[in-house]
Amino acid sequence: MPPAHQTVKLVYPRPLGPPYLLAGFVDYLSCNGMEAMHSHSFFQAVHVLSGGFSFDAEDHRIEIAAGQTGIIPPKVAHRYQIVGHGVCRTFMTNFQTPCPEHLGESAEILNGERAERLWIASPDEELVAFALEQLRAECTSPGLASTAVTQALLDLYLGAIARSAQRRDRSTPNEQRMRHALAMIEREYGRPLTLDELSDAAGLGVSRFSEVFRQHTGLSPMRYLTEYRIGVAKV
Repeated sequence: MPPAHQTVKLVYPRPLGPPYLLAGFVDYLSCNGMEAMHSHSFFQAVHVLSGGFSFDAEDHRIEIAAGQTGIIPPKVAHRYQIVGHGVCRTFMTNFQTPCPEHLGESAEILNGERAERLWIASPDEELVAFALEQLRAECTSPGLASTAVTQALLDLYLGAIARSAQRRDRSTPNEQRMRHALAMIEREYGRPLTLDELSDAAGLGVSRFSEVFRQHTGLSPMRYLTEYRIGVAKV
């Protein structure tokens, strides 16, 4: 039985082959979550269709917006919370540790150092939209060879996640520094943040940080922080 605040809308009704355990569409009510830390023996990929999700591990936190996928590796203790009001709609798949023989380089990326932490992927929107549209159709009315089609679509989805991670790995040092600052804003926007704290998170001096941040986002750091707070308040 799912928790009272969780509504399983649509799950693929047939047994899936390795590495997949489950694939389906799940809704969560706002302001609900799981307070107790727990872990799985499998990977879980949660793609947010609308609304928002946050996951807390022992030493870090991720917030997943619409269009992003949160990856929860095996044995990583975590809890979750729905962000904002209304319903958070997701596509979710659980899968065992993938092997290179099945997923090639995608398996190596998923099984690398990321397998020790919660992380966020931003896969190609058009590719994921296509895959999820077809997966919804297979969940609704599976036909001849439906399981093979479903597994191929899930392979496509995980491949898109892996490519997103690979693009991120190839980003420039300044882009990586800005991600640290942006992550601090996303985690701690609710308290008074200073320019010194943000520049320290990026590992740059204040002047250079402000310059690079504006190049990266089009806004000054403090203006970005204000706009982010307004956006959260609107949600």
